[in-house]
Amino acid sequence: MHSLLRRVGLARTTRFAFCALAAGGAHSATAQTPVSLTTTDGFRIAALHWAPPGASPETPRPVVLLLHGGGQRKEIWAEYGFVNEFEPDRYHLFAIDIRGHGESDPQPQGGNPGLALNDVEAAFEWLRDRADVDGDRIALVGASYGANISYAGLATRRWRVAGMVALSATMAGFDWFPDEAWRHPIPAAFFIHASNELERYRTFEAMDRLVPMTEGSVFTGTVKGRTHAQGVLRFPEVPPMVRGWLSAILEPGRTGGEPSDTRDLR
Repeated sequence: MHSLLRRVGLARTTRFAFCALAAGGAHSATAQTPVSLTTTDGFRIAALHWAPPGASPETPRPVVLLLHGGGQRKEIWAEYGFVNEFEPDRYHLFAIDIRGHGESDPQPQGGNPGLALNDVEAAFEWLRDRADVDGDRIALVGASYGANISYAGLATRRWRVAGMVALSATMAGFDWFPDEAWRHPIPAAFFIHASNELERYRTFEAMDRLVPMTEGSVFTGTVKGRTHAQGVLRFPEVPPMVRGWLSAILEPGRTGGEPSDTRDLR
């Protein structure tokens, strides 16, 4: 189905150049390494790490941390081709199986889904212990449940990251913690969802609440079609725009700081 990407809001003053970036590399050429994490509440979390060959203590690289949607698993980012969007020597890519998914420990029935924030914090600890990781340049990419985990962690625990990409964020995350817990700003955010999700998943309502909570640059968009979560990556315009936005927040000098050229597909 033909896609329509609509930029419904570009907040603050930062503008991003999505069309002047280098084409994605073949990150799949970099071997993926299985990783096992242990959370502070005792869960074993399975992960995959794609390390850039040029990363070293002298040249540490930024990180894109990938959080899948409900009922999915860490391998889906490679299956959808998203890991291939990134030049192989620029970023660490790190994908986890959120508790209750894939090879990670099961989530007890009736457990608070918000406890999965501990899974992400275990990933942060593992990554920041590596000398070849630039721990000050980490970005989150989350789909549906993973997007909800991203915004909940930023707003309730003040995670130290550059920003987040939220694919199909829903209102569900706001039920995990009391109102008084939502006290921290989101540093920067890229929100995108499909047109069929506005009512069923209340994605526009979630975005409408999250945009004012974001203190930095915000990009919002809608693709015309029926899909959810990682499915929005099937629309050809979306992956390069996500890659461009991530490059702008993780390597601002490389993309010219605040470029004036933007692409608005209507």
